[in-house]
Amino acid sequence: MDWSKAKNILLVGLIIANLTLLVFFLEARQRMKNPEYSQEFLEESRALLEEEGVTLKAQVPQEPQTLGSLQVTIQEARADQVNRDFFQGRGEVLSKPGSLDTISLGQDQVSLIANRRILYEKGGRGQGEDLERDQAQDLAMFFLDKRGYETSDLSLVHGDFKEGKWFLSYTMVYEGVPVESTYTHFIIEGEEVLRMDRFWIQVLGKEEETYVLPSGAKALLSLLGQEAYKGRTLKAMTPCYYFNPEAQGSVEEISQSLQGKATPAWRLVFEDGEELVLDLF
Repeated sequence: MDWSKAKNILLVGLIIANLTLLVFFLEARQRMKNPEYSQEFLEESRALLEEEGVTLKAQVPQEPQTLGSLQVTIQEARADQVNRDFFQGRGEVLSKPGSLDTISLGQDQVSLIANRRILYEKGGRGQGEDLERDQAQDLAMFFLDKRGYETSDLSLVHGDFKEGKWFLSYTMVYEGVPVESTYTHFIIEGEEVLRMDRFWIQVLGKEEETYVLPSGAKALLSLLGQEAYKGRTLKAMTPCYYFNPEAQGSVEEISQSLQGKATPAWRLVFEDGEELVLDLF
């Protein structure tokens, strides 16, 4: 037997074993310093939520989550451009009080609210056969692409087929992280888009300052005592960027701030598709 080789193998095995023990030790010490990241704390949070009727199916991150912040601005549009995008410039434009423009052609209409929110509505019912889920998503992307909208920054949040219609909800992602509160909602019947409702933002740049989010298990405790979430099931929990344009007015108000900072937050998604942002900074 080659004892030198046996010794080398033994030494390597001991080194690996010691490194494994060291990793376990460091993780345990970290959790002792931050008990809210422990499995025990997560299970206690889960039990408290279940006592109030909130079912937790989401994978809750148990490591510290660090994100920077973004400089963002609300994506704006103009009635003449919307007319070209949707109706090749052939629509009738009507401006109404309250920062509302409507562009219509036949039975179809686009409402432009404060130059920021775009609401398309098709007159009549959709024609064609019911689509499969992936076909409905392809139609939604084709609808946007045909009208000059970027589609690479969309992520499907929820898709549901009911009463013969597809209901699809998308949010914006930046470098793989959701950006709230943005939305593009579709209602599809047959092979046609009946309705699209969109509010989007543009990222201007990233800031150097970073933030550590409160632990996921600790953040979930903010749901306690909230009647609106009793009987609900939480299916996803992820970090996100959060820009709140309503802090200085509603989406429909022209006085609302156009530009600002999107800071880290927790994003919750319930099984029925509703999203909730926990803004903890």
